[in-house]
Amino acid sequence: MLARLISVVLILPVMVTALASCARTEEAATVAVTLDDFSIAARPSVTAGSVELRVRNAGGAVHQMNVFRTDLEPGDIPRQAGRVIVEGVPGIDFLGRTASLASGDLERLDVDLSPGRHLLLCSIPRHFEQGMWTVVRVK
Repeated sequence: MLARLISVVLILPVMVTALASCARTEEAATVAVTLDDFSIAARPSVTAGSVELRVRNAGGAVHQMNVFRTDLEPGDIPRQAGRVIVEGVPGIDFLGRTASLASGDLERLDVDLSPGRHLLLCSIPRHFEQGMWTVVRVK
């Protein structure tokens, strides 16, 4: 009986510490994103932190998704010759992109989202202009 009590007293602090560290570990939220000809569908809002975007191309054309943090309206995003210009543009923070996805392809993209307005868009020439973007608000 005494041996059992001693083992419980010795093991209990280790178990409490292990459980506490597990409780602090946050798993990344998962958000499904569907690319189509010519739209992007995703939840309109998510919680800040690590997010896994599961990006699937349901369209027939090749698409590529980019993630930006910006307060600019989609119509104010600079474009030139059908291409979105974001490099070096004040107020646009690039967070990640998928590879070019053929029809039916799925890619997981891990991003850290801070509170604010985020823009998901296709960077294939002229796709953005055809409406291939969506805004996600991060709380």
